[in-house]
Amino acid sequence: MALLNVLTYLYLIDAIVQPIHLLIGMFVFVAIIAGIVFFILLYLIRRTAKSIRRKNLRQSYSENISELAVCESSEDLELLLGQPETQQLLRLIGQDVFARRVLITELLKTVKSMSGSAADNVCWFYTQAGLEKDSLLRLQNGAWHIKARAIQELSGLRQHKHIPKIYRYTNNANELVRSEARTAVVKLTGFEGLRFLDVISYPLTEWEQLCLLHELSLHSNRSFAKLGDWLQSENHSVTEFALRLIEVYSLHEYFPNVTACLKHPSKAVRKKAMVALQQIYDAAAADALMEIFPEETTDVQLLILQLFKEYGTEKEQFFLLQQVVHPAQDIRVAAAKAFYYTQPDAERLLKQQVDATVYPWTVLLPQ
Repeated sequence: MALLNVLTYLYLIDAIVQPIHLLIGMFVFVAIIAGIVFFILLYLIRRTAKSIRRKNLRQSYSENISELAVCESSEDLELLLGQPETQQLLRLIGQDVFARRVLITELLKTVKSMSGSAADNVCWFYTQAGLEKDSLLRLQNGAWHIKARAIQELSGLRQHKHIPKIYRYTNNANELVRSEARTAVVKLTGFEGLRFLDVISYPLTEWEQLCLLHELSLHSNRSFAKLGDWLQSENHSVTEFALRLIEVYSLHEYFPNVTACLKHPSKAVRKKAMVALQQIYDAAAADALMEIFPEETTDVQLLILQLFKEYGTEKEQFFLLQQVVHPAQDIRVAAAKAFYYTQPDAERLLKQQVDATVYPWTVLLPQ
């Protein structure tokens, strides 16, 4: 029966599909393949040509940028700007968008590798050549990745006058755009640029926080006037960053604020508060830490025990002995270490509290 069905289908196909149909189908298929190959070749040719032109432009720009970097006064810069070679360069970039983009990229790379007057000269030329207009145009009308690149250009080439335009993007819906904008305003203004923490609704990622701390480390004009407000922000990531600032700059005067954060509804904030306490610890924190201990998860409890290991006193003796018999082995071991390093006559008291013939005490007590 199955063989009969197969033969019937083959007969129907043979009756409907004529040889001319197969021939047409073959030609259509070959034409599609040929079209795909043609467009791939065209793309590769254009890409190669663009790469070669970019390389040639970079080589031609390098001499101009080198001369620009060694200028020692505004008069030297004006003379350089009036030279035929420089005027020819300006005419070229005035008519060619691609040439301008390559030049902006080269200027940005140069600034990153230079400092002092040489970097100032490059930033001056970026403005004089009207290249900032390109960056501003892409900032306003480009796709998200183009906006992020434009922000990098404006901040990297020290366009302080455009800070208000960049600042508008610090709470942009796109993560990359707002991250670049936040880093840019801090790069240009230091601690003053952190004012966006007052208004942002989107979170600060871990990477953003590290980038901001790096940029802040390059500025000496420190200001923590708004830190108290940030510790109470509804945006929990802002509170986390404020605690990072307290940790990095060892701001002991904010100890009460940090202690209050130990009861914060966000677990991430509570953990950051404990990390901050490692830098500004005061014995007054012990009661708050022991109070929250029973309700915390194991990872947070381990952080608390680590604090007691580093800063504990006889005041925590009874608490630590309770944790030595905790159901979780990690907690028992951490509590025993904290007890050993902070309590007088710790070894004798531990042996009274635990069964020295049971693991992990068979290994831990001899150590």
